[in-house]
Amino acid sequence: MKFSQLAIGQDFLFQGQRYTKASPLVASQAGTGASRLFPRYAVIEPAPATPDLPQSPEDPAVRRDELGPALERFQAECLAALDSLAGQVDRETLAGVRERITRASADFLNQIPAGDRVPFPRP
Repeated sequence: MKFSQLAIGQDFLFQGQRYTKASPLVASQAGTGASRLFPRYAVIEPAPATPDLPQSPEDPAVRRDELGPALERFQAECLAALDSLAGQVDRETLAGVRERITRASADFLNQIPAGDRVPFPRP
């Protein structure tokens, strides 16, 4: 299969590494997030589906209410980094990015049903 035949967001394997197609010519490597340019004609193979992660004491899963505070800390760090750009980027752009970060955080939590446990691999 050729890279151009993949849908954006689809996982694939290339030279033994797992990637996710991010745009018509770029993919990000699983695990590192490093971007790589792929020509349309690059021969790849679709990645096998990832199995559901087991729910066991060894599996670090968390509940939505446990993710909330961690997400708030992450969002605060993102917004602080954004604020550090004041003076380098116009106010309208900063306000737009701030709004997108806040909306994305809320959307993330809203996608997890209350009380559900979700896999949360830790480094």
